[in-house]
Amino acid sequence: MSVWVRWLGNRLRACRRLRRALVLGVTVTIFITVLYPQANTDSSDARGTRPLKRSNHDHQLSPAYRFVERQEQLREACRQIKHRPGLQPFLNYTEHMIVNIKNNISFCEIPKVGSMFWRSVLSVLAGKTDSFHSAFDNKWLTYLSTLTNRDMPQYAGTNKIVFVRNPYSRLLSAYIDKLFAPNPFYWNLVGKDIVKAVRPNPTVGSLRCGHDVTFPELVQYLIIMDSKGVKYDSHFVPVSKHCLFCDTHYDFVGHVETFMEDVAHIVNAVPQLKKQVNLSGVESGTDLQQLERNSHNVFGMRKDRILNCMTFHEALVRLWRRWQMRGILHKSETFPLNKQQSSSVTFEDFHEMAVAAWTRSGSGSWKSTNRKEALKEAIGNLEPDDLEKLKDMFENDFLLFGYARDIEFYGENGADYKYFKLD
Repeated sequence: MSVWVRWLGNRLRACRRLRRALVLGVTVTIFITVLYPQANTDSSDARGTRPLKRSNHDHQLSPAYRFVERQEQLREACRQIKHRPGLQPFLNYTEHMIVNIKNNISFCEIPKVGSMFWRSVLSVLAGKTDSFHSAFDNKWLTYLSTLTNRDMPQYAGTNKIVFVRNPYSRLLSAYIDKLFAPNPFYWNLVGKDIVKAVRPNPTVGSLRCGHDVTFPELVQYLIIMDSKGVKYDSHFVPVSKHCLFCDTHYDFVGHVETFMEDVAHIVNAVPQLKKQVNLSGVESGTDLQQLERNSHNVFGMRKDRILNCMTFHEALVRLWRRWQMRGILHKSETFPLNKQQSSSVTFEDFHEMAVAAWTRSGSGSWKSTNRKEALKEAIGNLEPDDLEKLKDMFENDFLLFGYARDIEFYGENGADYKYFKLD
């Protein structure tokens, strides 16, 4: 009887391990492909457009050597500039370092550079089984600020992971998600302050809603806030002001531009992750989940607040443009509704239209072309003086992570499509 009990117990434990592995594999698939469509965007398009120039040429290096070079870049830059202004953490570092001692990893989260993926992985490793919402639930995560003195030696020995990103593309991504796309929460949190600070003679509606902030206005606002040393939303704060880069030894410094390759390397390099994280099947096609989630947000709890600030037609057009700038929909896929139709369309019908447009778009190098063209348009709308001040804001990002200060575009003189022009 005891042999039978032991056998049954072993089978139950094996089933639990298998279930967690499957959940984690699904979670990894969802969060890599849904939230980070910018990763691996350096393929050239048919017209000869090349990627933004990078100083460290990451894509020509093997993943293992890439991480060594990044560590050397960070170490040398810190040696030269450790005491210069701007390297102090903008937020409490200990409240943003997620620690999983059991699995021997710690991750410093920074908005818009892969944090949602790693939050999801760490949540599931900690026991979360609801993969869809695992990245949004802090109760499954342990932060450095909550560790006791007894835990600190074990934390010190964990593999420390951080991801960074080209500061220009990160800033544009934050603008698109938080201010350009229908997002009443951020319109109220940030948009209204921007309108008050930088716009001459704003309308009553703009002051009340903050819904129509332009990219140049965001940049002007950030320049003002940075020059005054005033804290502002972390999505727009330079990466170098997070995570104590010059006082923490990071075993892995990943880049969003090589996200998939970097994640695979880290998983294979950390035995605890290699045993539990399954990256197979993480390929294209899951843009569909982003189409559904974004549409649900606009048609769901945000709709009433959106209608207080703009027509539903404009909101849906902005959402469509967001998908085009992210490389989910081809730019030839024109918005399918007129103003009257937008006012009465249902979630189900709009979602079906979006899926049909995604199917027609297919895949290819146009995805990276869309993103680069949108960035070129946004940067091109800046006043030269503001662009120089923005570069100064990002100076430590350039030095620490090897990104080029001068943003260079190759190929066409300009896109044949204006992503930010709504009419």
